[in-house]
Amino acid sequence: VPFASLLPMKRSILIALLGSTVLAASLSAAPLQGPPLPATKERPIRLIEEGQPKAVILLPSTVPPSVAKAVEAFVSTLREATGVELPVRPEAEAAGLGKGVVKIFVGDTKEAAARGLRSSALAEESYRIIAEPGQILLLGRDKESDMIHYVDSLPTRWALNQLLDQYLGVRWLWPGKLGTHIPKATSFAVPEMDVTYQPDLLLRRLRLIPTYMNGAALQENGLPPLLEPEGRERLMSEAVEWLKNHQGGQRGRIRFGHAFADWWQKYSAAHPDYFAVPPRGIQQPKPNEKSVKLRLANPAVVEQIAAEYTEKDAPAFYNICPNDGYGFDTSAETRQWDVPADQKAMDIWSGKANLTARHVHFWNRVYERLSQINPDVTLISYAYASYRTPPPPEVPLRARMIIAVVDSFSAYDAWQAWSDTGAKMILRPNWWIVGADAPHIPLRRMSRFVHHIRKNNLVGIDKDSICGYWATQGLNYYALARLIERPDLSRDEIVAEYASAFGPAAEHIRAYIDYWEDLTDKAAYPNHAGSIVSENPDGIYERLVREKGIPFNPRLGSLWIMPHLYGDEALAKGSRFLDEADAALSTPDDATARERVAFLRAGLEELRAIRDVIATVTALKERPEDAALLAEYEKRSEALLALRKRHASTHVVWGEKVYVQENKLKIPTLPRNLGKAAPDLRGM
Repeated sequence: VPFASLLPMKRSILIALLGSTVLAASLSAAPLQGPPLPATKERPIRLIEEGQPKAVILLPSTVPPSVAKAVEAFVSTLREATGVELPVRPEAEAAGLGKGVVKIFVGDTKEAAARGLRSSALAEESYRIIAEPGQILLLGRDKESDMIHYVDSLPTRWALNQLLDQYLGVRWLWPGKLGTHIPKATSFAVPEMDVTYQPDLLLRRLRLIPTYMNGAALQENGLPPLLEPEGRERLMSEAVEWLKNHQGGQRGRIRFGHAFADWWQKYSAAHPDYFAVPPRGIQQPKPNEKSVKLRLANPAVVEQIAAEYTEKDAPAFYNICPNDGYGFDTSAETRQWDVPADQKAMDIWSGKANLTARHVHFWNRVYERLSQINPDVTLISYAYASYRTPPPPEVPLRARMIIAVVDSFSAYDAWQAWSDTGAKMILRPNWWIVGADAPHIPLRRMSRFVHHIRKNNLVGIDKDSICGYWATQGLNYYALARLIERPDLSRDEIVAEYASAFGPAAEHIRAYIDYWEDLTDKAAYPNHAGSIVSENPDGIYERLVREKGIPFNPRLGSLWIMPHLYGDEALAKGSRFLDEADAALSTPDDATARERVAFLRAGLEELRAIRDVIATVTALKERPEDAALLAEYEKRSEALLALRKRHASTHVVWGEKVYVQENKLKIPTLPRNLGKAAPDLRGM
């Protein structure tokens, strides 16, 4: 039966607005039973046996698009693994199936209803699998997201994926066909089970920032296109599919983001008193209209927030995250809230002071006011930049809040202190804007920290952002995705999963990963948490900062350090592991594994090309009149552009997105930025 004939004529969008009872349950309920699924027993339920189909998938008369797509992907994956295509039939044909055929009922079938099961009765973002001899019932409560940059919650897909993951070893390593590892098999079976699963985290978001991957972003920055529009759409579609396969989604309308970006435009003319008082001689808006800060101690600001909250129908969750950047209020009233007192006005303005106490005072006031409108309101804010450190004991947090912590891999004490305030906690780090094009993969530190905080009040992960360095840093993206959906996995198990996609070369890929992680640990890049957090003052990165004048801020320094940290010898050592991997792949069956090795090698090629551009720019700073050196720079810049065009249709590196980011930082990967000063990154 064609899938198109199973789709309804219209796709309804269901938006669940959480009331107080659901909110309380969402924040406190223990996770339902979930992965890993049971081990295969002596009498497994065989769906495919020795190249023959033993099961039929049965669908209800009305099939939601999410269910149809999940089944289509499941059938396609099994076909690629085994060469067998499981039949898909309407449930009405179930009675005519022969004896011994396993019936797989997916979705709201009559068989499920007869058992008292329906998807709408499941908890939000949950699925149920009942596998018995002769039949399997599988239902998921799927939901579209109505929020920008979020993916749909698709439990039906997750349920089918868990079967593929745990009983076939399918791995979604990076977007697209090459990044999807589907082991070959002649049979496929699952054990008896009755499993109900709901992700334990309310929010699971690995940001793709699609606005950086469209033609408008290139035009806005005056950059050359590397792809046709359909190529961009394909890359983004594959990335979204990758994220859907890793249980991206959320329960409730938990919105994070800098909440007052439109206030200057709306209110500055009539109410300049809403905004931060700058030090003498500085005029607002600073650093720009979207980043201007509020005068927190002004009661009128709280009243205006309450007015907007009422206009938005007093939702259960309300975002009050401060705007990004520097420009904090230096008024006497707000400074009275600071601990320690009497910090310098310019330190406050520039975000170098400790400003947590003032923000906690402000959050308490806002909560007190909004709870008069909706007693069940939960406020949302970051712990970020100059308000990253936990509040002092004399300024307790009284507001009901979800705090998104932006900090380093080492922030164990800070996490615990914020957790002790009673706030629910979301991890919202900037770990992946460090390292640029290099294989910067701090897997041990990342996995240790995530495992620790999962035991300490974690309710969500919101990771900013996937920059698109899939061939060098894709393992970071994959590892965090796996830690979200499979918290039982260790760093070594995740690396083994990744390496398994390289077949007989797996041990060489593990050695390749270990090599770059060892260098990552020795380099000890600082972390970007609004303010810059040192990981190790004695690490290679900070030593080179002192010796070579490289910017400490890793958004810039990650690029300028490349000629020093990733020289020919370092790249040659990494390449030798890939040479050994290629040598281990000698049969026609190894063709896909060889392509994956070539994918990793292309990442090092990209690193070498941008490193050489940075090296010539560094030399030009010393010899700006050297015409030969300038010509060499232009040659290398053109070579980098040509290389990125060559890889643009793949996921080696999202070249267009990277160019937008580099242009914003005035990195001279293109001649137009040669000699331009870097932007002011204070507090960002």
